[in-house]
Amino acid sequence: PGYDALSLSINLSSLELGHAGFPGQLSALLESLDVDPHRFQIELTDVVPPAELDWLVEAIHAVQAVGVRVALDDFGAGFNSLTLLQ
Repeated sequence: PGYDALSLSINLSSLELGHAGFPGQLSALLESLDVDPHRFQIELTDVVPPAELDWLVEAIHAVQAVGVRVALDDFGAGFNSLTLLQ
């Protein structure tokens, strides 16, 4: 009743997102709670320096494969900038 349009965003650090097994644990949790992953978003509170991006990109892709969206929190601060996205 009226809650079908709600979505949820949570803040996580890059290290938390990149923790081994996180995508599988997230998928299992969402499934056990019967939550549509497309209504769930993770906001990265920090991003690693550009020289260390490879593992973070892999972690983001793994979470996206579960169906969860990933966004940058505080975009424009620190390494969270358009320069990084290039």
